[in-house]
Amino acid sequence: MRPGIEYIAAPPLFYEHFFKDIVGVSHTKDTTKYDMVLRAHTYYMYKLTETKPIHLSQSIATPWGDHEDGTYGEFSLKVEVNNEFFGRILQMGAGLEIVSPKEVRDLFKQRVKDLAKLYE
Repeated sequence: MRPGIEYIAAPPLFYEHFFKDIVGVSHTKDTTKYDMVLRAHTYYMYKLTETKPIHLSQSIATPWGDHEDGTYGEFSLKVEVNNEFFGRILQMGAGLEIVSPKEVRDLFKQRVKDLAKLYE
């Protein structure tokens, strides 16, 4: 530590509250927390997402299996939308889809469109 600079510790439980509703470290003041559903389209992606959760709030919403509209598994989680959240979804490629809410799905869809334009 440099002389003349005083270290001031964070208040008790500051970090537990600050990081509670986010993926990563980017926290924007007055951001909405969303109840989301993510769908894994392959068994590999389902198990990867199950064993390496995107967020601590994550739970299984629909177990992996054959369903009326296809074969998949779904997870629910409740987080704020930030760059790290979208980065984690992008990291999974076509194996993981934001099913709901529509508002978050549309935000992600626009990001993917903007990204695709760079490679045309």
